[in-house]
This record gives sequence, C-alpha cells and structure tokens, in this order.
Amino acid sequence: MARPTLEVAEIFRTHGPAWRQAQRGHLSLGQHKVMAAIERCRSAALGGHVLQCPACAHAEIAYNSCRNRHCPKCQGSAARRWLEDRQGDLLPVESLLSHLIQRDSPIPKAFSIQWFHHKTLNRKEESGYGLPSYCTSSASPIRAAT
Repeated sequence: MARPTLEVAEIFRTHGPAWRQAQRGHLSLGQHKVMAAIERCRSAALGGHVLQCPACAHAEIAYNSCRNRHCPKCQGSAARRWLEDRQGDLLPVESLLSHLIQRDSPIPKAFSIQWFHHKTLNRKEESGYGLPSYCTSSASPIRAAT
C-alpha cells in the first residue's frame, strides 16, 4: 500500500497549535494527549533506531510509533484488517429492512407498509428511524413502550 501524500500527523504538526489555541477551553485533556501523541508518532521525538543492510551498508532510520489507539499510522492497518475480517460476517443484503421486505411472508409486507407510511412517527433523534410503533395486525395505532 502506498504511503498517503498528506497525513493526519502532518496536519496536526502544521495547524494543531493554532487550532488548540482557538479551541482553548473546549478540548479535554485526553484530546490534547491524543493530538500530541499523533504529532510525535514516528518522529525523532519518540526516538528510533537505524536499520542497515549488511551487504551494501545502506542505512535507514526507523522512528518509534506512539501506539495510540486513535493514531491512523499505528492502528490504521489493524482497523482495516478487522473490517476485512468482519465483511464475512455480514449478510449479503443491502440492509435488514430490504431483506425482510423481499420475503413473501405477510408480516414483512404489513411491516413495510407501516414503516414507509409512518416514518415521521417512528423517528428517533439519535439514530434515524426507530422500531415500528404500529401493530401490523390492527388498524389502530399502538405506540411501542420506550
């Protein structure tokens, strides 16, 4: 995989101090620590070691990493591997709702009718649509217990 042309650490090193100054009082100590760790990651600030080829004597400096769980350099490849591993666990459908609607069962058809005609009644503030709040077997609306 090719190295990105612009890295989060470079942005933090260039614009971080001014941004932190502008956000003074709004950032937690933990957020400051994460930014500082990412800024120092794989730089001389954390030290390093020299890798040298015994055949041609070519030397390369390898800087130590911060190992912070929020750092894209340190944890990016692990996160990508984890996501690739989870792809096998997913159902081969667009969403569970579309999977249910495509079935021939009468319950999902009724469910889909209630779902699509009463979206605004089912809305939750945090995460889009909540569970259907109408009973599919009766015509009168029944609110779900919350």
